[in-house]
Amino acid sequence: QQSRLFLLEITLAILFFSLASAVCLRCFAKSHILSTQAAELNQAVSQSENIAELLRSLPENDRKDAQKISNVLQLEYPFVNFSATDTATDMDTDTEIDSAQKSWGSWSLYFDSDWNSCQQAQAVYQIQIQAFCEDSVIFFHLNAESVSSSLDSSDSIYQLDLKLSAKDF
Repeated sequence: QQSRLFLLEITLAILFFSLASAVCLRCFAKSHILSTQAAELNQAVSQSENIAELLRSLPENDRKDAQKISNVLQLEYPFVNFSATDTATDMDTDTEIDSAQKSWGSWSLYFDSDWNSCQQAQAVYQIQIQAFCEDSVIFFHLNAESVSSSLDSSDSIYQLDLKLSAKDF
């Protein structure tokens, strides 16, 4: 009789500690995911702010010149890709960029898992920069995202809108 109670008590104790350890493992896994996301966000913010400062550092006359913007970006990010566009845009409504503005260029910067500049083939992250103009104002929309292995699929990490004046645009 006593051995049965002892066996039942041990079984309940093992069950309790198994459940407690399962909860702890879930907490550790969740904290790892949150830590990884926070590190990604910190790096995306830092790189986006660096790019914004590079764009702000351009003289007003040079802000309308895609080649000069590319040259400045290449000083810090040697693998920058530029593509010229000349179309009206259909941007998401969560940006302050008006859909009637004209897009005139976009740049792609690629980063490895440690957020070092790299070529597109080795990229884990990318920052897309889109330039829009309206009168003498240039809008830059920066979108930092994680590049997944599936085609045309990415997860946005951080977005930044930058509004700069440009002479004679």
